[in-house]
Amino acid sequence: MDSERFDIEGEDPRADPDQLRLMLRSLLEDRFKLKVHRETKEAPVYA
Repeated sequence: MDSERFDIEGEDPRADPDQLRLMLRSLLEDRFKLKVHRETKEAPVYA
């Protein structure tokens, strides 16, 4: 990863931030075979 660099440029003025996030996720999955996993966990914390 140190030798190769990628610039991702694109703009859709009609897209809101949530749509842009989905578009970027799709691009990364298609081009680089990356997968994203989001999970929410509850954990004890000190108040």
